[in-house]
Amino acid sequence: MHLDLTVILPLHNGQQYLRETLDSAASEAPKGVRFLAYDSSDNGGDAASLVSEFANRLDVRYASTPDIKPWQDKVNLGFKEATTPLVAILHQDDLWLPGHLDAVQQSFNLNPGAVMSIGPSRFIDARSRYVGAWKLPFDPGLVGGRNFAEKLIVQNTIAVPSVVYLRQAWLDAGGMDRNLWYTPDWDIYLALARFGDIAVRPSATTAFRLHG
Repeated sequence: MHLDLTVILPLHNGQQYLRETLDSAASEAPKGVRFLAYDSSDNGGDAASLVSEFANRLDVRYASTPDIKPWQDKVNLGFKEATTPLVAILHQDDLWLPGHLDAVQQSFNLNPGAVMSIGPSRFIDARSRYVGAWKLPFDPGLVGGRNFAEKLIVQNTIAVPSVVYLRQAWLDAGGMDRNLWYTPDWDIYLALARFGDIAVRPSATTAFRLHG
């Protein structure tokens, strides 16, 4: 399996979960997948050391970015620096589950014109225990942008780690708004719906971590 995908890792003082996150990604044997880690941590290289442990399992580039604190800015930078047609975001405490990359590839193979691919996710707690399902209000398959926006405007029902974006559509939409601290992902989903259709995967292949 070869997928032309860049994965952005916006890091900030998240060493408690980062090894598990990186291991979940490396377990997918991601040939052709490049990881861009942008770290604004205050603890002088702990994340860099963790990332370096995975250098033989992941194609990962680490960058210390102490002056770029907001995760939205790190993500926007990653989209500009990415060289692949597809881009995803993986936060330092979320996980990929077995079969994630295969599901993503199949999704775009079946829906080559989609501006993004999304899927349901799973909630996990601080100990990585399953605590519930994050469901989508969409049927699997291709959803028209207008219908997608009409349902999504009610509530943000999409887990960040489940989304894979068409890079050019993201850039055309203007990227994430750094002034929207709690809703930048919701905002970009709605913006992207103006540029095309959305592919919906049937199964949960990512996990979103809940904190106390």
